[in-house]
Amino acid sequence: MKYFYLIILSIIWGTYYISNKISVQTTSVFSVGLFIRIFTFFLLIIIMFFSKELKNLKVIKYNYKKLFIIGFFGFLLDVFAFLGLTYSTASNGAILLKTDVLFANVISLILGITFGLFDWIGTLLMFGGIIFVLNIDVSNFNFNFGDIFFILSGLFISLNAFIIKSLQNSENPVKGKTIAFYNNFFAMIFFMIFSFVQRGGEIFSFNRESLFPLVIAGICQTLVYLVYYFNIKIFPVWIVVVFLLFMPVFVTAVGVLFLNEKVVLIQYFGFLLILSGAISIIYSQNKKYIKISKNCSIKKE
Repeated sequence: MKYFYLIILSIIWGTYYISNKISVQTTSVFSVGLFIRIFTFFLLIIIMFFSKELKNLKVIKYNYKKLFIIGFFGFLLDVFAFLGLTYSTASNGAILLKTDVLFANVISLILGITFGLFDWIGTLLMFGGIIFVLNIDVSNFNFNFGDIFFILSGLFISLNAFIIKSLQNSENPVKGKTIAFYNNFFAMIFFMIFSFVQRGGEIFSFNRESLFPLVIAGICQTLVYLVYYFNIKIFPVWIVVVFLLFMPVFVTAVGVLFLNEKVVLIQYFGFLLILSGAISIIYSQNKKYIKISKNCSIKKE
């Protein structure tokens, strides 16, 4: 029964991207981001008030630099994702955002972590999958440039994950809801500034027809924070990541069936390669984690 929460997380996250896809068709990227972040800000305040966790927000005096960077990267990953949804499809976005697994692997290599066989296999599979999903016209090297924004979003998702992990493992560890609050808060400030500049003094505006998907996106953004950290608490990280691979499948199905998005055969093949590569990398990382855990247990004995 507890695995139900993992499936729910994928559906919530998928609904978030679908709602954003609908919203950016009639509303500017910065207005969409600002509305969602403000909506999420007040929801998190209410939730933390009733759970008596507002006192945890004072942790910023110890970790304000990292929390600020997390919020800035949160702003960038959203902007790039929204730009991708403006110029490409939700289906492509959902699968290309899984390149966060690839980037995490590459960053680990840069940090000096040794690659195993499955790491290399997964990395190559994902690189190949990206090329197929981009559906590049080799004759004149033409492709949908909007897809590049999704890949950039995946990069900042990975960078954020490393910083968040360092906060959770620091001398003064920060709780999930507190990180979520400041992630959202600083991202909201950046959206407010850029929206103000873009609109020449007006904070944001949106059409009535985009209000419903914006509210749904705001609710889903809040639920993603809560359910994701809940799942991380009760499951090993690799299990959560594996189940999140269901999200692109859900988004693609909805996009094709209800948003009239077109996916050609070669892109489906790319989807399969990216998912296979992600599974290979996650499998390898889990093996390393088990090995490290066993070594630590032996040393303690």
